[in-house]
Amino acid sequence: MKPAYSIVFTVLAPAMLLSGALMALALPKGQPELWLNGHYHRVLDYFFYYLTETGTGYFFAIISALFLFRRFSLALTLGIQGLLATLTSNVLKHVVFTDSPRPPAFFTDHSLLHILEDYPLFYANSFPSGHSMTIALLCTTLSTFLPKKYAPALLIWTLLVLASRMYLLRHFMLDVCVGGFIGWGISLLTTTLLLRYFDSLLGEASLINYPKRR
Repeated sequence: MKPAYSIVFTVLAPAMLLSGALMALALPKGQPELWLNGHYHRVLDYFFYYLTETGTGYFFAIISALFLFRRFSLALTLGIQGLLATLTSNVLKHVVFTDSPRPPAFFTDHSLLHILEDYPLFYANSFPSGHSMTIALLCTTLSTFLPKKYAPALLIWTLLVLASRMYLLRHFMLDVCVGGFIGWGISLLTTTLLLRYFDSLLGEASLINYPKRR
């Protein structure tokens, strides 16, 4: 199975992520997060609270497992990419950028912040955003073998998850843009190679189309 890359994810997505990272560096730290968090609404609270969960490793694992019913090679490709993203995120967070406070630690006056009730706050290991890395990886890979008409929706999904991390005060703009770019890069560098390898071993086999033994 040969991945079909869409211009939405080969050009537009990385351009937006890099532009966002440059903007984050140009603006005073915390300004984009305060602006987004300041435009709060109960509907947005619920929307972002649940949407941000699609950037978790658990959600990624569920999607990967579901593709076992379509094609083993796709599920295995996603699974290995998920492991690479997890390893990359943890090394960067806990080894390289250890002194990276999250917004609740950066903003000393919490009266300026809209904090969801009963929503736990985190204070350290902000850079880069693991959720942003995971959702960008997932949507970039999905865009390579789903019909191209779905690519814009996948990009919007990615950007909304990135926005949710800022709205919920989990990360800064630079965290989510760099995390998203790394996830995009992992997908672009590994999808073709992994799919080609697993296709050569497994062909079109899946849980509902498993070759019968003779």
